[in-house]
Amino acid sequence: MIECPCCGAREVLGVWLPKVKARIVQAALRAGDHGVEPADFDMTPHNFKAHNYQINNLYLSETDWRLRGRSPRGVYRLVEEK
Repeated sequence: MIECPCCGAREVLGVWLPKVKARIVQAALRAGDHGVEPADFDMTPHNFKAHNYQINNLYLSETDWRLRGRSPRGVYRLVEEK
């Protein structure tokens, strides 16, 4: 993992992500099918949903990867969409 010494941004899946968003994506990668939940990051579901939107639309939009959520538990999984 490469990390910027100035701002803490990390390279994940070939894109640079801010520290919190990188933690979310890295955790989702490690979790696999089990996924991650907002509580894993001490976030409200609303706050996590905002991070999810930004991850997918600002950072992962040029890749085949997406962070997808499932109801009713609010579990998010990283999936490769070709």
